[in-house]
Amino acid sequence: MTKGGSALVDVPFPGAIGTELDGINDRGQIVGLLTTSGGQEHGFLDDRGLFSPIVAPFPGTEPTLTFGINNEGQIVGGYVNISGSHGFVDHKGRFSSIDVPFAGALETSAFGINDRNQNDRADDRGNRGQIVGQYHDNVGPHGFVDNKGRFSPIDVPFPGASATFARDINDRGQIVGIYDDSTGRHGFVDDRGRFSPIDVPFPGVSETNALGINNRGRIVGSYFDSSGGHGFLADPVKRFAGTPGKANCPGQSVSAVARQFGGLYAAAAALEFSNAQALEDAILAFCQE
Repeated sequence: MTKGGSALVDVPFPGAIGTELDGINDRGQIVGLLTTSGGQEHGFLDDRGLFSPIVAPFPGTEPTLTFGINNEGQIVGGYVNISGSHGFVDHKGRFSSIDVPFAGALETSAFGINDRNQNDRADDRGNRGQIVGQYHDNVGPHGFVDNKGRFSPIDVPFPGASATFARDINDRGQIVGIYDDSTGRHGFVDDRGRFSPIDVPFPGVSETNALGINNRGRIVGSYFDSSGGHGFLADPVKRFAGTPGKANCPGQSVSAVARQFGGLYAAAAALEFSNAQALEDAILAFCQE
């Protein structure tokens, strides 16, 4: 049902008393979790109104949780069986388990998948997007990225960070997630190895969670203050070559991007501005910070 431009989604499964939506692709396919009256959570796919439960077909599986879906319809999530917690990817009903191969890893969950690697048909792993998630060892939680079966750990490099959770990845390889330190919980963005913290700049905020990122670098998530939990949308801040506050900042910045991309119009397209004037406006705003 729609109301005011929004959609209300409740799964039609018997015994379901709660619904959580965790991922959506460009085709409108949604994955999420339903909660039963007994408190159990189960994953599902909403394919434009056609609801299907998602059950990982591995021996002894109890709950199957679904967290992310890409434009190929590949679904990622987690499941639990007698051997522990594992991630999975479901490609049109073909399930593959995901367990990070690092020494001492105790459990794995997969949260996000992008649309990279779709033209590589060499094998099943080559035909799935890059996957991010988290694993635990005796030190604590860590993030990971799985690129066609090649796993890399993700740990934010900030002083005092004690835990890292990777939640989503876009087609440019930018990753968002959460980390903990002695001051609380914060979001982060990993732009191909360059880490930046994300803290919502409103008064009284006690926690920030970065949960999703699109191909334009826009980030969504949640934050908490004394009144409860709230959502946020953050647009990326473009950084340029000039020094804000200096008289030569606009000219230096325009010249630098023009040289880098072979002209101002090419720079605007590469940096995802609507036109060259929009890029110049962004540079001017940057220089006036």
